Amino acid sequence: MTDQENKECGIVPQYTMPGSPRMNGVAERRNQTLKDMVRSMISHTSLPEPLWGEALETAVYILNRVPSKAVAKTPYELWTGKKPSLNHLHVWGCPAEARAYNPHERKLDSRTISCYFVGYPERSRGFKFYNPTTKSFFETGNARRRSVQNTNEGVPLVQDNNEVPPTVEQTQQTQEVPLRRSTRERRSAIPDDYIVVLQEHETQIDIREDDPINLKEALSSSNSQKWINAMADEMKSMKDNDVWDLVELPKDAKPIGYKWIFKTKKDSNAHLVAKGFTQKEDIDYKETFSPVSSKDSFRTIMALVAHYDLELHQIDVKMAFLNGNIDETIYMTQPENFALGDSKSMVCRLKKSIYGLKQASRQWYLKFHQVITSFGYEVNLVEDCVYHKFSGSSVIFLILYVDDILIATNDLALLHDTKKFLAKHFEMKDLGDASFVLGIQILRDRSRGILRLSQRRYIDKVLDRFGMLDSKSGDTPIAKGDKFSLK
Repeated sequence: MTDQENKECGIVPQYTMPGSPRMNGVAERRNQTLKDMVRSMISHTSLPEPLWGEALETAVYILNRVPSKAVAKTPYELWTGKKPSLNHLHVWGCPAEARAYNPHERKLDSRTISCYFVGYPERSRGFKFYNPTTKSFFETGNARRRSVQNTNEGVPLVQDNNEVPPTVEQTQQTQEVPLRRSTRERRSAIPDDYIVVLQEHETQIDIREDDPINLKEALSSSNSQKWINAMADEMKSMKDNDVWDLVELPKDAKPIGYKWIFKTKKDSNAHLVAKGFTQKEDIDYKETFSPVSSKDSFRTIMALVAHYDLELHQIDVKMAFLNGNIDETIYMTQPENFALGDSKSMVCRLKKSIYGLKQASRQWYLKFHQVITSFGYEVNLVEDCVYHKFSGSSVIFLILYVDDILIATNDLALLHDTKKFLAKHFEMKDLGDASFVLGIQILRDRSRGILRLSQRRYIDKVLDRFGMLDSKSGDTPIAKGDKFSLK
């Protein structure tokens, strides 16, 4: 286009002095980003360097569809007004088996070509491939990613007019070029003032702005003696539960840190938690997954309680996580101000789970599952934290949510036997008839067969926290997601 045509289209060229790339810093930095991407893409495949142009086009294609710090929207969205889809992105240079269009194909000809994925066509919804045999390119929407063994099985790259192909998240490497991994030590981005949320229902308690956030504030506060007593009680619990042994730190071992969490419920409470974010996978922990009962299961049991007029009791397990054993060797620094004499140079070798460890919740669940199933309870087929036991016409359900236990039954004798059995294995607090669980208030009218669930207290706390207690309420005649029919 001529300069006049450019001006008519709103394009004004700007020039820089020869040999002065600093005058065009934005473009030069983007060029450097693109070169780094291309260099990385080429080095992780067995494709020849002359294909750098295809890698460059793919790099630009990707950068136009991902967000950046400069703008909130992607370049693609700013240009087209539509949010880009990333579902069709694949690993550049991955081997594939593709079927190219061939009008002269014979019956015995090979249906697919062994090739490599090298980009996205500009004017079609297919993919671009490189044939190393003929050193040519072709486009098709009918392909399948080839595995390392060069089989025809793999993730399909199919894309037609109505369907976007699935995402490849798994990078496939050829046998000639192994995957390179960084050897640098990974550092956590979480600072030392990391706060551990003990359990979900802990957030339901009143928020106290005057609660200390660290040991220094606790010792300098007006209630310092109460916090000191609370810490002493916590340390006594650790000793009574035989949570750790004091040992000399091995030469090549590195201990994890700890933190005191101070919260006010009915009185002052202090919890000693480990800084689990410093744990290293496959060294300090392996598995962390721990199931919890879903709210749907909770509502289902509540419906059974109301319909059959079942007894509903609640039990709270004290220091639940301390009941779980750990399989790994983990060292933790001693809590400050509680080390005596010659033991100051020693560290805690953990024998049981402690709050804050990545595997703590899982180990507690495994311990409870082992105990409750030994008493004849069976786990529900679709809900790992719901257990049941049948004895003649008697039935009992048990719901576990971290350290909260709900028991629903039509047999008081079976209920008491279960409580006695659990009390032999765990330190518990029998709360009797359930009235407030997980921030949900349970209101029963047994004479009328009515059971209501209310989260009013939780809602009021949220409104109070954000200064909205005086807000006007509004009716919601139709809940979102409700479906209606003519029947």
